Amino acid sequence: MNSSPSLRKNPNPEVRIDPQFAGKVWLLPSLLALAVSNGHYVVPMATWAAPFFLLRFLSSQKLWIALILGWAVTIIGHGFMWQGHIPAPGIFYYAMAAVWGSAAFLPFALFRLLAPYLQGVPRSFILPLAWVANSWLFHRWLSPYGSWGSLAYTQWDQKALIQLAYLTGYLGIDFLICWFAGSLEAALALPRNLGFRRWRPLWLCSAVLLGVLLYGDLRLRMAPQELPTVRVAMVMPAASLKAANWQALQLYRKQPQAGLEALTHTSDRIFRDQMERSRREAAAGARLICWAEASARLPIAQEGTWLQAGSDLCREHGIYLALSYGTLDSKAEKPLVNKTVLMNPEGEMEWEYRKAHPVVMPGALAMQAGDGNMPLTEAPWGRISGAICHDLDFPHLIRPLKTQDVDLMLCPADDWPAIARLHTAMSAMRAVENGFALIRPTVNGTSVAVDRYGRTLATANIWNQEDPVCLVEIPLRRR
Repeated sequence: MNSSPSLRKNPNPEVRIDPQFAGKVWLLPSLLALAVSNGHYVVPMATWAAPFFLLRFLSSQKLWIALILGWAVTIIGHGFMWQGHIPAPGIFYYAMAAVWGSAAFLPFALFRLLAPYLQGVPRSFILPLAWVANSWLFHRWLSPYGSWGSLAYTQWDQKALIQLAYLTGYLGIDFLICWFAGSLEAALALPRNLGFRRWRPLWLCSAVLLGVLLYGDLRLRMAPQELPTVRVAMVMPAASLKAANWQALQLYRKQPQAGLEALTHTSDRIFRDQMERSRREAAAGARLICWAEASARLPIAQEGTWLQAGSDLCREHGIYLALSYGTLDSKAEKPLVNKTVLMNPEGEMEWEYRKAHPVVMPGALAMQAGDGNMPLTEAPWGRISGAICHDLDFPHLIRPLKTQDVDLMLCPADDWPAIARLHTAMSAMRAVENGFALIRPTVNGTSVAVDRYGRTLATANIWNQEDPVCLVEIPLRRR
């Protein structure tokens, strides 16, 4: 008996999968990679993978589905990655993470709008160009936190790669990371029947990336190996004394008179301890001593005593001394001033620098901001400049020093443990960009010294000890 052909079963039925449904598979790896691509949990390879995963998802979906779901994934990823970094409590944290996530998604949204009209190499440049333009605008003009959020800082351990920052600044590294993602997506978006030509966007990006790595490796290999050095001591306040001084500042907010008395007492104890340990290191051969940021907050009436004692120490041992402290003027509208004062071996003040970018955080006492003009002094062994902690998160503030042949940047800092690793990398990136060595004595974080190539000379996580001192020999360029 013959059966009708129309009733026969097809032994190999064609399975058709909705490409938009299949494209949603990219959502999960996008979210997972985003969550560890920056901030608290950094996996450097995820920084390269996350943009590619998100581009693949966006290019597979209808416009509004792509924009809404892509934006949501980016917001969720930022809510996870910046835990402990954004200085805001509860709902304010998530609101700020949403703002950062929205800003970070704008280049991806532009990609989705333009991608249907471009193919191949031109398509591969949409994301990197949009990312760099958006980052420059956001970091330079809109964000109170400067260059936080840049992809470049996650690659700090790749010393050959970060040498690119000397030529292009940190955004050159951001461009490369986004271009790699864009070139891989552009190649996969081309028809398979193009064969070798399909991969042209990726080959071009890979060739440039290889050139960057070769340049970085050559720059490191050609760095002078034997340079004169100067011994530097980074002196941080004893943990118990620093905690007592902080408690006194909190008391001042509730009971001003009692708080001023407590600040006077605790800052005096810190001052005596810091001076004693600085004198010890000077006697042992340190030519420059730098204190950590706001080693104490003291009533402004005490400042003269600190400066006179620092001047005496400099004359006694023939050293440079960078005193970093905060003054409190209860009569001023903005009572706090965060400053560093550099004194020379004659006991004279070379410069006073005030922190230009106080950290914006809820509940903080109002602080007077400095003008942001970078100080400069000529020592017998090199040119010295200075900034304070958060100021180094603003690359445009530091960039003028590149043309002034600065040898050494002093950057007293005060972190908190969650941000210590990433913030240290951010500060050290300024050393590579501008060609100077960096000294960064830090409270509540990692004290570090790096050379002009970003190579670590000394590092110490000793802020919670009672005698936190870090010694380092800094190589300086021959003139």
